[in-house]
Amino acid sequence: MPVGMADKEREVLELIIRHGSLKQACINTGISMNVLNQRLVRIRVKAEKTRLWMKEYERLKLQLPTRYLE
Repeated sequence: MPVGMADKEREVLELIIRHGSLKQACINTGISMNVLNQRLVRIRVKAEKTRLWMKEYERLKLQLPTRYLE
């Protein structure tokens, strides 16, 4: 099942967008590079789990009779 992002993980993405890079986000916010990197790793892991879940869902959906898909 897909997993949502935590508030802190969403914040990391917003900081990177706002400041243009992870390094600039660290400099401008005072949050350590290690903390932001750890959150990015969690985002990537969740994204990969979601991608795999969706792939499995599509595979299983193809095996279902069409009456169950309506």
